[in-house]
Amino acid sequence: MNKNICFFIIIAMITVLTACSNTTNTPSVSTQTENQEVVVIEQMPPPFKENTGGFLSRYYNKYNERFSTISGDLLDLVGEEKATAWINEFELYNRPRDEGNLYFFITEMEIPKEKIPETVYSLGDYMSESDIDVIYSGDIQKINETFISPYCILANGEIITPEWLYTHSKEEYATAGITSEQLKEKSEMYTLIQFTDEAKVAFGNKLSSFIGEEISLVDEADISPVTTPFSPENVKTTAPPSEEYLREHPVVTTHGT
Repeated sequence: MNKNICFFIIIAMITVLTACSNTTNTPSVSTQTENQEVVVIEQMPPPFKENTGGFLSRYYNKYNERFSTISGDLLDLVGEEKATAWINEFELYNRPRDEGNLYFFITEMEIPKEKIPETVYSLGDYMSESDIDVIYSGDIQKINETFISPYCILANGEIITPEWLYTHSKEEYATAGITSEQLKEKSEMYTLIQFTDEAKVAFGNKLSSFIGEEISLVDEADISPVTTPFSPENVKTTAPPSEEYLREHPVVTTHGT
C-alpha cells in the first residue's frame, strides 16, 4: 500500500513544482497563428503564492486519484527496474503529468488483463472490475467519463481542468462547448482550491460574467470579522466600578446648598 501512495506523491510533487514556477501574471494578448486564428490569453493574477504548500492536483489534474495511482502490486508485477524507469520519465524527463495513470502504465508495460493482481479489485475505493474493463477497452471517451477529476468539466469529449478555465477567456469557454450549468455546478468545488484572495475574486468575476449571475469563490471562513475598536465608551456594563478604578478616578460630588 505504501508503494502506490509514494508513486502518487511523486506525480503530485511534480505538479507542485510546476505550479510554483507558473505564478506570474498572465498578460492579456492576442496572437496570430499560421491559420490566421486569433488566440486571446486572459489577464489574470497569479493563482497561487510562490510558497504554496501541499498538492495542487485539484487545479492541474485531469483525472481522479484512483486513475492516477499505480498500486504497489502492479509495480511489483513489472519489476523494480522497469517501474523505476517509467516513474523517472515524469520525475526527470518532464513527461506530461496527465500520462501518469493506469491506462498508460498498463498499456506500455503490456500487462495482460488476466494478470491484474486481485489486490487491485479488493481495495474497495480503488478499482472495480468494470473500471479495469474500461481501461482495457482503450476507449478514451469512456476513460475520460469514468475517471475524470471531480474538479474538471467534460465538454465535447475533452476534459477541461480548473487551470484551463483560469487561464482562458470566457469566449473560449463557449468555443470549447462549456455550458453555464456546468460551471455553476463546479463553482463550489473551486472554493476548495488554494487560490490567493486576489485570484479567487478574479476567477469568480470571470465565471460570473459567463454564467450571468454572481459566483463567489471566497469562503465565508476566509473573511475576517469586522470588529469595533476598543474604547471605554464601547463597554456597556451594569457592574459597579472597582475600588481600583475609583481610586484612579475619584468621583466628585457637588451638593446643593
